[in-house]
Amino acid sequence: KDQGKEKGRFKLGPLYLTPKVTLRSAGVDNNVFNSETDPVSDTSVVLTPSIEALLPVGQRLRFKGTGGLGLNYFQREQTERSTDLFASGRAELDIGPVTLFGGGGGSRGKQRFSTEIDRRLERQENHLSFGAIFNFTGKIALTASGGRQVQTYESGVVVGGEDVKESLDKHGLTGMVQLRYALTKKTSLLASAEILDDEFVSQKEEGPNKARSYRYQGGFQFSTGALLQGALLAGYREFPSSPTQAAPPFRGPTVSVNLSGPFFGRGALGLLASRDVRYSVTRLRVGDQQVRNSYVSSQY
Repeated sequence: KDQGKEKGRFKLGPLYLTPKVTLRSAGVDNNVFNSETDPVSDTSVVLTPSIEALLPVGQRLRFKGTGGLGLNYFQREQTERSTDLFASGRAELDIGPVTLFGGGGGSRGKQRFSTEIDRRLERQENHLSFGAIFNFTGKIALTASGGRQVQTYESGVVVGGEDVKESLDKHGLTGMVQLRYALTKKTSLLASAEILDDEFVSQKEEGPNKARSYRYQGGFQFSTGALLQGALLAGYREFPSSPTQAAPPFRGPTVSVNLSGPFFGRGALGLLASRDVRYSVTRLRVGDQQVRNSYVSSQY
């Protein structure tokens, strides 16, 4: 509940606002078009202005919102410039020791969303989520949540003979249970289990178009006021073997790190890292069936 009642940097009537500007990257891209021959270099900057809002209604109800732009600038290659949009909202209601929540959001961006795709293409996403937080004691809390995600890609882009939209457009359903134990007022120990169901809604080829996987993670979460803020999680992802699976069997480690710390008083320096399974544009033959290929993606 304490995290849900955080205030903002500025107060406008009952509304609390926190504007931010994030410098995600700045430097020289040595191969703007990912070309194997005659690479083109250019100076690029990715800047993300955003604003967070909090509206408390009484002592038990809160509305949260976040919105912003992703400004992708290239000095010479103007065709690679783009402006991404994102926004999300969430409502929280305290009923005794239980906090109910629900919300949604969406985004539209023009990026390289896969290591396989050289071209920056447009992708739209939207999501809905809901759940409840059960505060058993001052230190132990259990969160049960569910959600739905939709991803749609720009049409007409072909990679390795496969249409990106037909391969990667998907609807996803997720369910998660997370246990939190407070080690201190600002540091918590987390453990979570998720089930993820993905359906490739634009697939035209024969074969299964649904994939189910499981993700188990544990780690630490640091709240506002700690030297570091954010979460550090590690675990594994599993795609079980099944004749109805649209993805090949897999089991391997995952990492999710999103940490930030103070930087010269009014700024913050962030660290992002991830390792997880992503779906491939190409297809793979497993036995007598064609399934959606996949690969392990690591980003730091």
